[in-house]
Amino acid sequence: MIGSSDIYGAVIVVAILLVVLSIPSLLLTVRESSRLLKRYKLLRCIGPEDVGSLPKTIKDEWGSVNSPLTYATMLSEEMERLGSLRPAVLQAEIGFVLIVFLAVVPRFEENVLVFMLLVLAAIMISIIYSRMNLRRYSREYVVIISELESNGGNHDIIYA
Repeated sequence: MIGSSDIYGAVIVVAILLVVLSIPSLLLTVRESSRLLKRYKLLRCIGPEDVGSLPKTIKDEWGSVNSPLTYATMLSEEMERLGSLRPAVLQAEIGFVLIVFLAVVPRFEENVLVFMLLVLAAIMISIIYSRMNLRRYSREYVVIISELESNGGNHDIIYA
């Protein structure tokens, strides 16, 4: 016979697995993406007169980032990659809801409650961090698209 403690244990295992399988990949991907955006912005600040003193690999990357059309493409690809994290975010949110439900309904012991509060904080931080990073990419994308439109040309119609 299956008791309520068996169900409770199964739900807590599912919640922990959802969190353990989603949060690390979410944080690592968003962290790397954030670094990449900072690198892009830094490279865009370098003027053509300063490029001569840079190593060849950085010059090539600067050439890609310096072109508004290529930069817009790079940003859209990274935003698409960040969009592919939606299943991991959903898993984290489901884990969050299950943990809150388990904390409220049958009540955790005090030491387990402290651990679960830390897990809930990690979930919230990772979700907020991923959304903030996607928002930064969106803003940068809007800026570069407006730059493309102000420069005229025939490429801006593609992204409008």
